[in-house]
Formats: sequence, structure tokens, C-alpha cells
Amino acid sequence: MKKALTLGVAAFIVAAAVVYTPISASHASAAQTQTQFNLMYRFRNQDRYITNYSQLYAFLEELIQYLNELQGQTSGTSEVDVATVSATNVMPYSALLRGRIDDFGSSNYADVWFEFGKDNGSALMRTSSERIDDNDNESFSRTVGGLAQNTSYRFRAVARDDNGDIDRGSFLSFDTGRTVSEDTPDVTTQSATDVTDDSAVLRGTVDMRDFDSGTVFFVYGEDERLVDDVADYDRYSDIDEEGSDLQKVSVDSDLDGEESYTKRVSGLDNDRDIFHRICVAYENDGDDRIECGSVRSFTTDR
Repeated sequence: MKKALTLGVAAFIVAAAVVYTPISASHASAAQTQTQFNLMYRFRNQDRYITNYSQLYAFLEELIQYLNELQGQTSGTSEVDVATVSATNVMPYSALLRGRIDDFGSSNYADVWFEFGKDNGSALMRTSSERIDDNDNESFSRTVGGLAQNTSYRFRAVARDDNGDIDRGSFLSFDTGRTVSEDTPDVTTQSATDVTDDSAVLRGTVDMRDFDSGTVFFVYGEDERLVDDVADYDRYSDIDEEGSDLQKVSVDSDLDGEESYTKRVSGLDNDRDIFHRICVAYENDGDDRIECGSVRSFTTDR
């Protein structure tokens, strides 16, 4: 209890001035605005996203990055130019993160590492750093473990030049797999596309394997917990909609085999985090079951 209180107080003290201070659009870059949004999201949900000292450290580090960017101390001043490269060897609990130094400039070396975390606004973690000389291989990688299966992650490569200035690559994302049992359908939630201020296209795939007569549906809404809890139900009819917090929409009532699905949903509120997943309701030896893909998220336009 004391530890949780200490973490909460620390996060409050260092973040309150930032997350409640508006940024002038004429002075804030898109990256800075996104950074402030991420900080606000975690600060206002600190009981959920800042629960240990490692997460608090990552939170403070991103806060420092944000403050430096506002003062022009890290944005565009680093000699090195780093790029994030797509992850490979993605497994249920691990992945190989990759990056590349495109230009050392006048720097003799670069200290490089990765920042990564769940693709839902949660605090970023970082790997240990390694040093790359300007005459070394410009590509670098690091395997990260301890990931959650069937989960979306984001990551980016980071490099610091010999003057201490930092450059960050763009965020890329990957989905961990899962240890799939052959006695359940295989369900995969894909990223939403064509996102506007009040609508988006949801996507996903379902492979019924040895089952049939599947009822395929999407669930979505502003309450991540309600979307996540859908997998605990047994039947599609058991799921009650709760306004903007949780909605459901059926896309197939009799699936046999494997199929991909898309569905445009509308009536969303602007500038909101929307959580979503695809699910299938089916029968297994006389018992009603629901199997769902991972929960993913997007933000509607302003």
C-alpha cells in the first residue's frame, strides 16, 4: 500500500504541471502532441499503468523527453539518424526488435537501445544500450522476452550521439502470437483502418478449425475492461451493450472454415480511444463458448 502510494504521489508531482498545461498548436509538433497524450493517458490512469518502479522510471524518462522536445533540446539536434525496422522472430512471449543507424553525422559512435510497450498507451520500457562505432555494422537488434501472448506491442529504436543528443525512430508495431490449442477456433484481431472522427473499419480473421456454425462478431467501445471481459461470456446474446463503452455487431451467423472480415462502425465520439476485438461464438460438445482475438485500440480524429 505504501509503495503504491509513493508511486502515485511521485507521478502526480512530476506530471501534473505537464499533463494539464495545454500546448499551443503553433509550437507543438505531432510527436510532441502524441507524447503529451500518452503522458496524460497514463497519468490519469496511474493506478493501472504505473504500478512499479520500472514503469515509473519509464514514465519519468518520457516526461523528460517531452520537456526537452518542447525546449528544442533533442528534436533535430542529434548527429545520428536512427530508423526503426520491423520486428522479426515474433513468438507468443518474445520478439526480435531491430533498428538501423542511417547516418552518424560527425559523431564517432552511437549508443542505441529500444523503447517498447503494449500498444494501448501504457508506459514504455527500454532495453539496455549498446555502443556502435561509426565503422561498425549500422544495423542492431535486441530480443525482448516476457511479453504477453496474443497482444499488440509498439516499439521504436533510439540512438544517442557522442554529444549526448538523442534521436528516436518512428513507432512500429507487432502482434505476439499465442499458444493455440487445436481444440479452439483461431481468432485474430487486426488493426482498424480508415479511422475518421466518428467511424472506423474493424478487421479480423477466424479459423473454425474442426468446429462449425460459428457466430462471428466485433465488440468495440471506450471501456477496455468491458471489451476484454467479452471472452468470459458463453453466448453472443449474453453480451449487453452499454452505450459508447461497449457495442457489438455480428458479421456472420454460420461460419464453417476460415474467413476474413471487415466492418465499418460509426457513431463514435471524436478524439476518443476505442478498444476493439473480433470474437466467435460456437458450440463445443454441447457447451456454448466464445473465443476472441486480442484487444486492439485506435484513436478517433479530433
